[in-house]
Amino acid sequence: MNSPFVTLPAIIALLILGLLASIAFPADKPVTRPVAKEPDPALSPEQVMRAVLDALKDNNANDDGIRTTFKFASPANQAVTGPVERFIPMVKNPAYRALINHQSAKVGKVERKDDRAAAYVLVVDANGRAAYFVWQLSRQKEGALKDCWMTDGVAPVQPPDENDDAQKA
Repeated sequence: MNSPFVTLPAIIALLILGLLASIAFPADKPVTRPVAKEPDPALSPEQVMRAVLDALKDNNANDDGIRTTFKFASPANQAVTGPVERFIPMVKNPAYRALINHQSAKVGKVERKDDRAAAYVLVVDANGRAAYFVWQLSRQKEGALKDCWMTDGVAPVQPPDENDDAQKA
């Protein structure tokens, strides 16, 4: 499959864009935006990712951020990861822990094809370490969530190795 989401050059490009964005838009001035707490057909894939990232950044002792994240999980995702009591420890495991109470997150270019969308996300965790994820969403086709963009999956990915020969080509 020729998807920009699985190629090393795409990862490198995202890292470069993230670095340029951090230089052009320093994080010293917070951006104010409305925070969505549940799926809505008016939200774009980018807005859904941002809503979930914001919720996870502000997760509290009651795990309200993770609970909001579960609300944005697609029905297919919830069928595999739910109920929410099962979902919470999954998000807290080492693979996803960087998302909880992170310092910052940058969403790369969102690629859309029909009712599917995906993007790379660079997260700086609570300890200042970078973590990378591929975020996949779909627009729901039926039921109460019809036309809502929702998360199908978030997968941690490794950053490219600086000594990788593929970067030299």
